[in-house]
Amino acid sequence: MGILYYKYKPGEVYRNSKDIIVPNKVDEFTAYSVIFKVSKGAAGNDEYLDGETILTSDKIIARADLTDTSAQDTYKKFSLKFKYTEEMNYDKYDYKMTIVFASSKNGDFYEGAIGSTLIVDQVEIVCTPF
Repeated sequence: MGILYYKYKPGEVYRNSKDIIVPNKVDEFTAYSVIFKVSKGAAGNDEYLDGETILTSDKIIARADLTDTSAQDTYKKFSLKFKYTEEMNYDKYDYKMTIVFASSKNGDFYEGAIGSTLIVDQVEIVCTPF
């Protein structure tokens, strides 16, 4: 589980990937985390997920999403809980976790509003020992 505080202000003009203004569209941010399995003993950068596989890899065993992406003028506390698709098997795999915060949800597709601002504070990862 994770706990964080955030505030968010979307930029004023949303543009698509062709730099065309999309009327009445408001930018959204994204905040999520995934836990994924790697080969036993794979350390450092031996195995990883990237921008193309972070949401689609069959190595992902858990995901936590911040679902309220509305504008917030003051810090808002939010808790994220992982939803698991399979249990961890420490005898067979090692595991890695990644956390993603982006002020434009579709920024990786070159879409969003210039000036969107996401401020994240006091991120805490809460887990049980294994």
